[in-house]
Amino acid sequence: LVGAMAPIAGAEVLSLDGPWEIVFDPANEGREARWFEDEVFTGLDTRRDITVPSAWELIEEDYEGVAFYRKAFDVPAVWKDRVVRLQFGAVNYICEVWLNGEAVGVHEGGFTPFEFRVDRVLKAGEANVLLLRVVGPIFFGDKKVDGIGKLETPQWRGGITGGVWQSVRLAATGPVYVEDVFLKSDLDGSVELEVELNHTGIEGTEAAVAFTIVARDEPSRVVTSFEETVDLRPGNNQQAWTTLIPDARPWSPDDPFLYEGRLTVEVGDGSSDEWTHRFGLREFTIEDKGFVLNGAPIYLKAAFFEGLYPNGIAYPDSEEMARKEIRLAKEAGFNMIRPWRRPPVPWWLDLADEMGVLVVGSPALECMALPLSTPYLPGRVENEIRQSVLRDRNRTSVVQWELFNELHRPILMQMMRPMALMTRDLDPTRLILDESGGWAYG
Repeated sequence: LVGAMAPIAGAEVLSLDGPWEIVFDPANEGREARWFEDEVFTGLDTRRDITVPSAWELIEEDYEGVAFYRKAFDVPAVWKDRVVRLQFGAVNYICEVWLNGEAVGVHEGGFTPFEFRVDRVLKAGEANVLLLRVVGPIFFGDKKVDGIGKLETPQWRGGITGGVWQSVRLAATGPVYVEDVFLKSDLDGSVELEVELNHTGIEGTEAAVAFTIVARDEPSRVVTSFEETVDLRPGNNQQAWTTLIPDARPWSPDDPFLYEGRLTVEVGDGSSDEWTHRFGLREFTIEDKGFVLNGAPIYLKAAFFEGLYPNGIAYPDSEEMARKEIRLAKEAGFNMIRPWRRPPVPWWLDLADEMGVLVVGSPALECMALPLSTPYLPGRVENEIRQSVLRDRNRTSVVQWELFNELHRPILMQMMRPMALMTRDLDPTRLILDESGGWAYG
């Protein structure tokens, strides 16, 4: 879900960040005792305050296992006839969701976004209650939770990072919303859009789609645009357009010039949804066994980056701290950062785009014999790779995918080729390193 936590200027957005309640469930008794019911949860005397986003270790050191979260919030009455999606930046590791007493859905994977449509169970103009059951990763404890044991889930080794550690929000749109956009650009200024529009009605409709590109340093000056009316059938609709930026200016670490694309969708007399994204024009490839950026040879100087923070653990303590670490890397002579085996938080990549540093994209798969082998491992590996690529394939700073690291096991070695081919299918625009350590001769 590329667009799950992307900027939504046209949609009405309600942030659910801030104070929540949490109850830790070390005995894993909460589901059977129905802690996901509001009257049961609010009757528990073990409720504590927690801030979302944050890792739950900030209030319960080294906790492993299950916790229940609760958030009460009001929704504007004007949302009554809107399509509403509940969107999570990342919850580690399994997240079960109930809204106003109704079961909504479940997601597995601790480092990538997900969302659920909830307008049928949302109460517009009234108070609402969101309850989550979160199963966190197990690093040290000799126990199993929901069939998952110690070191059996794809994880980053820098910290436990359990719980709702990235943002949560509601997004309200009209009947047609932007499900996904894959933006592919070339140095010559051509920009190709692969757009997936979700039409939630039961009959076909017309939609007016407009795409505008402005230069980030002159947001009032439109450099190119187009408009088109499309016929949409109910459900997902695939569309593709190409436009050209005149006098295109490339992006590089020395000159991280960015454009901003804005896609709007109108149905009937009003706006239905909008998608915006910052991007640059660059080409990173290999020629004659050398790396080439924008047609010129480049000597890569890459910094290994754990991304471990004093308080936020996997989440930067502040924008100032994140800016400083990128600035220090560039001042030390580095032009590339390799985040160690997990996708950075999205706004860290915003800074990488803006400040001009090449980034190695990698999913939360440490390998080196971790996660431990179970029959579920291949499916979890594929899930992490797929969701990580879909989340960040529009990022200008991300110039290659690093899928595995120092493989030891035959099943994962065997997965290198199909995972590289899957990644190529999802993103034909970037280099792919199937295994960074060289152990499996990928």
